Amino acid sequence: MKILVISDSHGRGEYLVRAISMHRDAEYVLFLGDGYSDYTEVASRFPDKIFYAVRGNNDWYCDEPYTRTLTLCNHKILMLHGHTEGVKFGLEQLCLRARAEGDEIVLFGHTHEPTEHTEFFGSSRIYFFNPGSCGYGGYRGNTYGILTIDESNILFSIGEIK
Repeated sequence: MKILVISDSHGRGEYLVRAISMHRDAEYVLFLGDGYSDYTEVASRFPDKIFYAVRGNNDWYCDEPYTRTLTLCNHKILMLHGHTEGVKFGLEQLCLRARAEGDEIVLFGHTHEPTEHTEFFGSSRIYFFNPGSCGYGGYRGNTYGILTIDESNILFSIGEIK
C-alpha cells in the first residue's frame, strides 16, 4: 500500500496538488497539519483518495484532532503535527508516548525538515517519519513523504516538489 504523507503547506495548496498528482497510485493521503484550509480545498479535488488529517499549531479554525491513530496493513500508526510533543527539541517525549501507546509508526511534522528515525526496544521497534514541509521547506526544498507498507515491510522515502 502506498501512502502519501504531507505536512506544513502554510497556504501553498498548489504544492499539495502537485504532490498528489505525482503519486496518483497512492491510496491514502495523510496530512500532518499547518495548512488545514489547503488540505480541505485539495481533498475535494481528489475523490478517489482516502484522506486523514490532524490539526497543527497554526490551524486555528480546524475541527480535526491534534492526534489520530490509524491501523493500516496491521501497523498501528500515530499521526500528529508534533508541536504538542516538543519535536523541535528532540524525539524523546514523542518516543515515550509512542512506546506507551504501542504505536509502530509515528508520522509528524512541525520542524519543516525531513526526518527518518528508528528506535529499538528489545525485539520491537518504532519508526519515526517527518516528511518535511511541502510549502516552506528548509535546505531540502518543498518535500513530501511516501510510506509504503504491507504486512511485513515498512519503507519511507522523501520526494521534492518542483
